[in-house]
Amino acid sequence: MITIHGCVADQDQMTNHNLQTLLASIAKEFPEIAQCRPEAISLLLDDLLIVVSPDHRTLPIKSVDRDDDEGEIVDLLRARLATEANEDGVDAWILIAYGSEHRSQPQRHEVIVRQAIAVHTGMQCQLQIHRQGMFLPYRDCRTIIV
Repeated sequence: MITIHGCVADQDQMTNHNLQTLLASIAKEFPEIAQCRPEAISLLLDDLLIVVSPDHRTLPIKSVDRDDDEGEIVDLLRARLATEANEDGVDAWILIAYGSEHRSQPQRHEVIVRQAIAVHTGMQCQLQIHRQGMFLPYRDCRTIIV
């Protein structure tokens, strides 16, 4: 199991608006996220996390309001999110949208959860991934590849 510490980052309302339109399409391919709340929790992790082998990768999802859209591809990785207020943690899915600006910031990730949890910017958290990973001990920031 991999445990990565971090904190809750500023929440991006635009991301949540886009997520509402994506979740139904994603759930058709990956039903286990069908009951997730249509809000992403943004995390700033202490380590870089690069996901090369997700649990699911969607087909391109076309935007309903853009004809020229090639479609958004989204990777999902199962995890568990624990916070100061919920030390036992909840099931979570790391959501990695190919078109997201966060793609170039591997310390910043967004997760979705089924149940409502109270979070606020700066709250300490732990992201647990039940997988083996490769750890690259770079001096400035440890990098984890899953």
